[in-house]
Amino acid sequence: GGLMHILRRIYDQLKKRGVNCLELDSLGNNALHYAIPSRCYDLCSILLDEGISVNAVNKDGHSPLSLLMKGSGGAIMPLTPPLLVNGDQAHLFSLLAKHGADMNFIYPEDAWDEKDYKCSVMINIVRHNLIEMKEMRENLQILLSFGASLDTVDSKGHDLIMHSIM
Repeated sequence: GGLMHILRRIYDQLKKRGVNCLELDSLGNNALHYAIPSRCYDLCSILLDEGISVNAVNKDGHSPLSLLMKGSGGAIMPLTPPLLVNGDQAHLFSLLAKHGADMNFIYPEDAWDEKDYKCSVMINIVRHNLIEMKEMRENLQILLSFGASLDTVDSKGHDLIMHSIM
């Protein structure tokens, strides 16, 4: 629509003037690291089409996908309602996946009780007993359909099975 057209024109003008909108900044962020938390999903779409690195990891240990899963809160919690229901985020999740986002990426959970703890989205769902929620089971199915592995382990070497019985 209108906003997408305006963003495309701005992007094209910047590119024409020699600005590389796909580079990393001093914090290791690329434009996706800023566009995702700002919910500028049209801009994300343009950047992905232009070939931005979908798996770039910033100095805080986050990829664009982990920022999408983190949302606006502090600790990373998987998306609710389920990805299939949440239109804009679901669309962006699909775009990231189609552009090769690593569904098994191990990221910092940023939890106050676990300094330096890292896990995948799959483990995070099981670890916090969110599997009890129908929405989270649906999120697990979606992650699996996009290539997430059941063999993923966290920074302590624990896998999904271990977390399910802890």
